[in-house]
Amino acid sequence: MPIYGERQRARVLNDMHRIIEAVNRITGLAAAPHHLPRLAELLRDPNADVSEIEDIIRCDPNLTAGILKWCNSAAHCRSEPVDNIEDGLLRMGFNTVVDLVMMLVGKEMYALPPEAETHLTGLWDHCLLTGILTRKLALKRDGMIGVAFTAGLLHDIGKVLLIKAAPREYSQCLDVAKRRNRACVDQEEEDFGINHANIGAETLGRWKLPASIVTSVWFHHHPGLSRTEHPIACCIELADSLTYAVGHGLKDHYTRHCETSRLLAELKLCPLEIANMLKEALMEADEMKNCFAPSRERRNAPGVPVLR
Repeated sequence: MPIYGERQRARVLNDMHRIIEAVNRITGLAAAPHHLPRLAELLRDPNADVSEIEDIIRCDPNLTAGILKWCNSAAHCRSEPVDNIEDGLLRMGFNTVVDLVMMLVGKEMYALPPEAETHLTGLWDHCLLTGILTRKLALKRDGMIGVAFTAGLLHDIGKVLLIKAAPREYSQCLDVAKRRNRACVDQEEEDFGINHANIGAETLGRWKLPASIVTSVWFHHHPGLSRTEHPIACCIELADSLTYAVGHGLKDHYTRHCETSRLLAELKLCPLEIANMLKEALMEADEMKNCFAPSRERRNAPGVPVLR
């Protein structure tokens, strides 16, 4: 039985026209971020292999250095150290390489103007951890990984687009949501008639990312989420909730997750498994940030060993 009635489905479809108009008013969306067009092609190609991403990595010294540091870190170094990108790519495999490249692209996409930092403090850390947890949860669901990390990583990109398009109005929206102890997605819909998930999904679709990512981002806050129709979105919703639970949400923001208990039950995850998953995800997030941080940030990172 579908969760939505025909009237609800029609409303979702009719919203698209208004959302497209809103995206058209957002400046600076003509060009996709660096590397994203080629990554989108690889994500859509079921036959793509690791060699096809080599050109992206070779033209980016920071990415090349980060890949080698990741391979030679204590968690991933199997035997002999890796000193060239070809061996590094073969050791890591396609999915891991794409995730790391997408992490760097995502960091660029989540860059905020100084005036927005106050309202979206912690957004990048939240989205990185959500991406990692989405991948781990997707793996629990019949080994389904695919684009899970990218979908989780980009689930809140609409907030960045909104703060850049309407900094004063969106800042006021977030302030009202905090005062009312209300989820920002609900306040966005009241103020603008759209929400950050819609804006983010529509923009990712324009940038030619796979439909599975676009629909997952669109539905990650929908209270009537269908597990069978949007399985990755279910994983994003649960990952988002868990990330807030460990203090990696946006500062002073409230979020609603109507189906967390149901999703946990469906995945048959016990509290100990969730705790271990969170511990692993937090360690992986720190490692990813350390491998790709500027050298000064790596030296100053508390409790994070510098890879030499």
